[in-house]
Amino acid sequence: MNRKSINFLIKFFILFCSFTFCNLNAQFKTVKITIDNQRLKEGDKQITSNINESIRNFFLLTNWGDEIQDLQITLDIQVLFEGIADKGSERLFSAQLLFNTGIDQRYFSKTIQFPYSFGQNINYSPVIFEPLSSALEFYGSTIIAGELDTYEKFGGTSFYEKSREIAMRGMSSQYRRGWSDRLELIDLLTKYRDSRLAKFNFYDGMAYIEENDYDGAELAFSEMINNLNKTFKRFPREHYTTIFLKGHIEDFINLNDEFQYKKIILNKLLIFDPDNLKKYQDAISKSK
Repeated sequence: MNRKSINFLIKFFILFCSFTFCNLNAQFKTVKITIDNQRLKEGDKQITSNINESIRNFFLLTNWGDEIQDLQITLDIQVLFEGIADKGSERLFSAQLLFNTGIDQRYFSKTIQFPYSFGQNINYSPVIFEPLSSALEFYGSTIIAGELDTYEKFGGTSFYEKSREIAMRGMSSQYRRGWSDRLELIDLLTKYRDSRLAKFNFYDGMAYIEENDYDGAELAFSEMINNLNKTFKRFPREHYTTIFLKGHIEDFINLNDEFQYKKIILNKLLIFDPDNLKKYQDAISKSK
């Protein structure tokens, strides 16, 4: 095979990948599912025996948006089945779900009810409401929104609005349980504007650190501190902002000691994140 033919095949493969399998993991890189079905009867355990693979495929195979390729989010999902409820002719599974990126986003769904049959695929649909797939789409969009907020100021707004639309459809459906809580979650996340800016400024500061631009880093981290001050002044110990800080403890305490603004950041974190007081104090004592 000559070089021209090889080049053609390479270009064809790249083009093919751009529309098919190579983009499957563009938004979600890996998805780990943990199922707890101890409360289910044996027959119901059999019915849901493949649900972990169905949920994993939902996140990996869904194209969440051509404009947001290569986010590479790692996701851990825990599903705790609580039992079965009869609703008319339907048997609805009841479960709790926990979504965790392993870094700085964690969301808990206290209750979700959905019909499910053995071997059922869970398909993405931006229009049709379906209790399980719509719940997964809701949390997927919310997590993507949080990720996009770290790339540009309020970059996740359009995905938060997608989540809001899904929650509103859920509230008007016959499977209303839990959807008012999800709508409240989006209202809270979008209301904490300074918290969203703090996340952006944190990642901006870390990028400057990687470039050894300590002046740029100081400016970004000082903005982050200002954002956190405003957030905690209005909403003391705000839950999702606290999760973010806890997720980046090691990043903060391992900042280069040559970065003189490090001590100021750590002293502020003593106040913002008192649960980890000792870690910050130890880091301060070890800093130059």
